[in-house]
Amino acid sequence: MAKKKHPDPKASTFARIKRTESYAEKIRKMFAETVNEILALNKTIPTLDTGVMFSFDDQSRKVRQKVEVLLRRLHSVATLAIQKGVTLEWEQANEECDKLVSSCFGKSLLSTPQMKAWAARNNAAKKAFLGRSEKGLNLSQRVWKTVQQLRDEMEVAITVAIGDGTSAASMSRSVRQYLNDPDLMFRRFRYKDPETGEWKRKWKKRIIDPETGKHKWIDYDRDSYRTGAGVYKSSAKNAMRVTRTETNIAYRRADHERWQDMDFVLGQRVQLSGDHPKKDICDKLAGDYPKDFVFDGWHPQCFCIVTPITLPPEETADLTKIMLEGGDWRKALRDKVRGREITTYPENFRSWVQDNAENIAAARDRGTEPYFIRNNAQAIDKILDPDKFAQETRKKTPQEIAAERHAARTPDEIADIKARAAARQERIAAEKKREAQITTTANNVLATADRRGFTSLGISIEGLTEAVKKGNSAEIREQTRLLALAMSAKQKVLKATAQNVSKVAADYGEVVTDELKAALASGNAAKINEATRALGKSILEMKRRESAISDIIPDAHQWHQSFTMAELESCHGAVESTLARISSLPLKDQEAALNKEIKYVADSTFLKPHKIYPTWKVAQAAYKRKLEEVRYEIAVQKIKADLGIIETWSAAHPKSLNVATLLASVKSAISAKESIASISGKYTLVFNEYQKRLKEQARRDKKKAEKKGTTTLDNSADAYSKKRKDAALWAQDPDDGDDYFRPFAEADWARWSKNEKEVAYNYTSGSSYINEPCYTTYYSTKHGIHGEVRDSKADINTLTDMIEGSTPFTRDLWLNRGASAGEFKGQFGISLDSCIDSTYRSQCEDLNIEIRDLKNWLSYHSSTKPKGYAQKKKRLTEAEKELKEAEAKLYDASKLIGITGIQKPFMSTAHGKGYGFVGDGPNDVTTSVCYNIYCPRGTKGIYTEPYSAFGRNDYDWDGSSGRHKYGSAMELEVILQRGTKLRVTKAYYEYNNGRYRWFIDMEVIEQPTPTPF
Repeated sequence: MAKKKHPDPKASTFARIKRTESYAEKIRKMFAETVNEILALNKTIPTLDTGVMFSFDDQSRKVRQKVEVLLRRLHSVATLAIQKGVTLEWEQANEECDKLVSSCFGKSLLSTPQMKAWAARNNAAKKAFLGRSEKGLNLSQRVWKTVQQLRDEMEVAITVAIGDGTSAASMSRSVRQYLNDPDLMFRRFRYKDPETGEWKRKWKKRIIDPETGKHKWIDYDRDSYRTGAGVYKSSAKNAMRVTRTETNIAYRRADHERWQDMDFVLGQRVQLSGDHPKKDICDKLAGDYPKDFVFDGWHPQCFCIVTPITLPPEETADLTKIMLEGGDWRKALRDKVRGREITTYPENFRSWVQDNAENIAAARDRGTEPYFIRNNAQAIDKILDPDKFAQETRKKTPQEIAAERHAARTPDEIADIKARAAARQERIAAEKKREAQITTTANNVLATADRRGFTSLGISIEGLTEAVKKGNSAEIREQTRLLALAMSAKQKVLKATAQNVSKVAADYGEVVTDELKAALASGNAAKINEATRALGKSILEMKRRESAISDIIPDAHQWHQSFTMAELESCHGAVESTLARISSLPLKDQEAALNKEIKYVADSTFLKPHKIYPTWKVAQAAYKRKLEEVRYEIAVQKIKADLGIIETWSAAHPKSLNVATLLASVKSAISAKESIASISGKYTLVFNEYQKRLKEQARRDKKKAEKKGTTTLDNSADAYSKKRKDAALWAQDPDDGDDYFRPFAEADWARWSKNEKEVAYNYTSGSSYINEPCYTTYYSTKHGIHGEVRDSKADINTLTDMIEGSTPFTRDLWLNRGASAGEFKGQFGISLDSCIDSTYRSQCEDLNIEIRDLKNWLSYHSSTKPKGYAQKKKRLTEAEKELKEAEAKLYDASKLIGITGIQKPFMSTAHGKGYGFVGDGPNDVTTSVCYNIYCPRGTKGIYTEPYSAFGRNDYDWDGSSGRHKYGSAMELEVILQRGTKLRVTKAYYEYNNGRYRWFIDMEVIEQPTPTPF
């Protein structure tokens, strides 16, 4: 077997010395910090009378209290630091002993029952060591002694420093210097020698006058300031000395206590450390000692090495083998140790004791004997007087001892013995009763664990059951405590969980908690757990059902507070069916249908008499949420539609980066499903930028046209004034318009060629082939009067030249055009629907119908005034008021005013108000959008009614007949030149001929000469 490696004692000692110095240094720093804090209390140099000592007692109450607090804190932290060092060294010594056992028998055996005694930490011995007294002082008192010494030192040092320093800072430096070198802490006084008359100096020190209790100076030989061996003049050094001594002794005592339990330790060897500068008692007393010799060091701060003397490695290896094989290793150990233990002290130690007998006796009388003499007093006495010791220590027989003890007893003592015997029997009986009670309690706890179902919840009773079988009261009590704690903790968790689940269940009225309440009342843990889990599942199921209806019903959980789940699910099914029915409708129709449903579920008389369900508010909330979604989609579609023309323009103008960037921002907002407010805001930004670019282009085009001198419009300052617009021709009677325009038509017909006449006629018969190519692709084919295929490009240029050659309007006038929202958007780039609040449109339309019906009914019954007439009349007034209020919110045309647009193709209009492409008169409008176009003098256009395909004479017109004669369509057509630029001046959305329609006033602001197509 390989030789086991024993711990290196020198390395361990050096490590211990290093640790000890670190403990001492920590104490030194504590003293130094306290000194600095006390000195910091003096902001200025104190003043002293001649011969008077400085004293903290003479300072202010505040300073005295602070000094006292600082000193007591120093005492507390220093004591705790030393105690911590003792504990650390005790544990370190135990670890070294563990290494010793491991080196002898192997690490694996250290935790076995056989090694239990050898591995014990002896914590009781450590506690006794910390509480021991030295010369009547415990550790705390010894530390306090050094703290008191510091107080005295500082008073002397401050006294001396006051005479040296010129400032508080210099005084503090001097005090620290004196504390580091106490020999400087004496004051030299100047005096006159009475014999010689010479001035001399002498040393004095401070004392307290026993009669007055005050400080005074006395003559003192500084060289006589001695403290004795091992004691310093410096309080900090004395505290460090206490620290080194205590931690060293702690380490050695821990070793000593462990070695006493180790049968394989034969003795101990005391030898010099590697750092021993000169010969002293350490050299004289080195040697092998019995293992019961208590060695705390030969002198204070002694670092001699002490190592155990053990059996040789080969013998401990044999013992290890016997242990592993299950043999009687203890007997083998006793056999190996017998006769080999060191029982005698080395000769040099005995000689030293005998040589110093008188000194030892004197030291004992003074109470100053070294630790090794005090702790081994019996061994010392045996060496000093072996014969007397042998006689005193001879063992008496048991019979002799009993006889002596019996003879010495008095009657009172005998009675006391009997009384104590009886008391002992009572204690035995009480102990048996206590043990029986412990067992009974254990059985009750076991029964409770089974009865209340704890065993089914993972609480183990095996430990307590096994302890009851063994009958060990201490183990039974401990296992009972552990099982009771486990059940209590489990019960606490179960109840807390049950209460939390019950709180959640309280928010679900249909979830029944009776079973859990009964389980909680029973206290059965298994039932509580089962009922809690069941209730949790019920809650989850209810949450699932709420989630299932939340796709249609908003705030389903809140509605569940008022209705059963069955009622909500029934309502969900009905609403779901209705939504499925209307989902295929256009969005506008969906909006109208949802508005009706919202009113229908709440009003039993709306549309038709019907039943109102208790859950009508739930259904209404569901319809309202769907209505919000539909309106959102409508608004998004409007914005998308409005973006179309801007997208087209942006694609044709790639250099306009601002429009492209803002356009991308709107598209991104739509994709992200941002709020309508956000999307609309971003759309407004791109639309404004787009309009800005159009205006810039219009200004450039106008300048070009003016430069060429081709414009015929009146450019006078009042051309667009209200005065001129009011005075302009606005033909209420078609004949008035015909009277003005016919002479121009006759002149045009007279000068046009046959082809030009055919172009004019072909336009009136169907203008798509001429207009569509101006802004899109024309896919159809146009056949002329003779069946020939017409060339769109050629006819566009021909018609352009014909209008350019015609006489411009010689006066201001108004024209009509029946348009559409799509046309307006194409011209001006904005959707008219974006100006309408659809929430009020359906309401306004319904109110108009109701008002119409009420007026008809009231008119019909005006003579008889039957029952209900007054109510109908009252309702008419209310409806008209509601209509007025609703129409005030119906639309906002502010963003239309001032915008400009270009009609790229030719524009067909009518000179009679409400006719042509508008309808059959001012009050019978049929188009959804009506343009009222103001044309200032100089506007270019031609009148086509006399030869129109829908006029009276069409292509066969003779050039003069047919005055005041019109076709059945009453188109009254006037064609404006292509490329006409228009500006909106007014817009209103009003009810006309059964529905709401747009009426938009605009003015011709530019008509540049078109370039050839």
